[in-house]
Amino acid sequence: MKYVSAALWTFVLLCWVQAAKAAPQAHGAVAIGLCAVERETARTEFPRFSGVLRGELWFGRERDRDLGLGPLVSLSTASFDRYAVTAGASLVLPISPTYPFILSATGGALETDAGWAPGVEAWLFWGPMSYNFHSSYAMASGLLLGFQTSLGEERLTIVSLNGQLDLGLVALPFILTEQWLVGGSEN
Repeated sequence: MKYVSAALWTFVLLCWVQAAKAAPQAHGAVAIGLCAVERETARTEFPRFSGVLRGELWFGRERDRDLGLGPLVSLSTASFDRYAVTAGASLVLPISPTYPFILSATGGALETDAGWAPGVEAWLFWGPMSYNFHSSYAMASGLLLGFQTSLGEERLTIVSLNGQLDLGLVALPFILTEQWLVGGSEN
């Protein structure tokens, strides 16, 4: 009798449990803003131009209220005389379904006066972000706060505040122009 009961419960659970549909969601963005650059040997330089190009991929999200975790690659600059190339992880924290926080931590190489040095970054994003139920691309635009520091002999610290714009929105004028020039689609 206990084998029949176990088989019955197994059958009920297998029929009741649905397959996970959490497909990866990709995201690309460009961010432009202001930063402060602090070096050990010089005074703090502010305001300076800040630019960031990011690509992220989140796993584990099935809807806009789910946490997501995945890899991140980033290329950033401070006034085009300091660069950073990093990779790490980002975590989607859906405090609000439409305005989540995305916390990112990366490590890589930062350019200092002495050359390239190992460094770490921390980023906090907040703004409207969609969960795309029909594609694997998630759009997100908003505010991006960043902290970067080198771990080499020469200390370099950069704090930035950027406005982030989704690459899909950046590409939209070019897509519309191309469609206008070739006559649009058949549909």
